[in-house]
Amino acid sequence: MLQERSLTAPDVLCLTLIAVELLLDHFVVWRAFLRRSQADPTRARLWLYPVLIGELWTLAACVISLWLYEGRPWAYLRLSAPHGWRLWISLALVAALTATLAAMIVRLARLRRRRRVKMRSGAAAHAPHTG
Repeated sequence: MLQERSLTAPDVLCLTLIAVELLLDHFVVWRAFLRRSQADPTRARLWLYPVLIGELWTLAACVISLWLYEGRPWAYLRLSAPHGWRLWISLALVAALTATLAAMIVRLARLRRRRRVKMRSGAAAHAPHTG
């Protein structure tokens, strides 16, 4: 069972940073997105996605830093290495995904090579000949 712990000063600081970030997101980023989307929705979305991902990674880094600073065990977050049947299922899924992606890469490489050969032969037929 988890130990009951009170919030420490770094915990409160991290929560404050998260709250400020969420307020900035709502009042600054979202409103800027709405303004941008009236002019050009596609460019507004392309602007918004990296901003949101940056915010999320910043918040995650804040929490991870706090976790490391406090020396808390990862098991509290249920982030521990798998063992037993969970380990074997995970390894099998990773191996299956790796094999699938490797096969796709090989197919793409062969397809590109065929297209390159076709392009060369087509270009040679249309190229001017001297002599």
